[in-house]
Amino acid sequence: DQGYYLRVVVKGTGSYTGQVVKATAKKIAGNSVKLATPSGLAAETTTDSITVSWSNVANASSYTLEYKESSSSAYTVVPNAASPYVISGLTPDVSYDVRVKAVGAGTYTNSDYASLTVATEAVPVTTPLKSITLNANTASGQKVISYINPGSATVAYQWYRGETASTATTPIEGATKSYYVLTAADFGNYVRIVATGTGSYSGSVSAVTKKAVSAPVSSVTLSTPAPILGKKLTATASPSGATVTWQWYRSSSPTGDWTAISGATTNSYYAVYADEGKYLRVVATGTGLTTGTASATSSSPVSRASAASQIFAESAAELDEELDAFWDALEATLGE
Repeated sequence: DQGYYLRVVVKGTGSYTGQVVKATAKKIAGNSVKLATPSGLAAETTTDSITVSWSNVANASSYTLEYKESSSSAYTVVPNAASPYVISGLTPDVSYDVRVKAVGAGTYTNSDYASLTVATEAVPVTTPLKSITLNANTASGQKVISYINPGSATVAYQWYRGETASTATTPIEGATKSYYVLTAADFGNYVRIVATGTGSYSGSVSAVTKKAVSAPVSSVTLSTPAPILGKKLTATASPSGATVTWQWYRSSSPTGDWTAISGATTNSYYAVYADEGKYLRVVATGTGLTTGTASATSSSPVSRASAASQIFAESAAELDEELDAFWDALEATLGE
């Protein structure tokens, strides 16, 4: 009958007639059951939050969480809280009292509080980085070394490159040390380092090379090692993008004395009659960000091509172009 109203009906019998009805004014009360106190109450903290968790209680309809600064008397009440619950917006390095109770319904009454005291974490004290500098090396193959201030700082490094000092923002893959060895890929670019504080150091500092990276002329190649009288011979310098000046030479021997050919100062040259039977050499001399010199020598002396090969190897347009260039070169030779 617990939880219900009761009604009694009395009917007359024998010499009595009619009936009387009477009901209880309240539901029949039973023995109430107090819920168990939440167990396993635990907390994880950051500088501004506490994450509270607990184990569920059988027959609980909900949970009420309350918290306050330990120095305060007033709790903040959070009804219908669920585990885990994050209390946010707290003050760093402050002690808080936290408690949780299970809420009952029907014949179940609220549990006692499970409580704990925990402190939020203190904001770490860090030392800001002051500066970073680089040595003066800017040539391909050289090591650029950085110097961090303070010298004992713990940092993470990343190197970058770009066409100008202000646009050196493209990360260089794998370049994460305090030094960096310049490569051919850096030629013509500025190189920057960014150091970011770790551990007890904070902030970021950067430095960029004073100049763009220079590189020596690494090699010169010829379009053909066997020059033909009147045919175009083209030289190409490496690395790509190298800026150089050119000078062509002739000699009776590939190891003999070389005579500069007047006016032959571009990367292409047409062999003239004066070159027949002689070897050709071209020398590239670096300018601007390109340094040093490099050369290439023909593997055989200049020879004449057969009439048949001249006719069938080239189109009429190519022959016209080469003949014009040949006569220009011949006139230059005759003028020497």
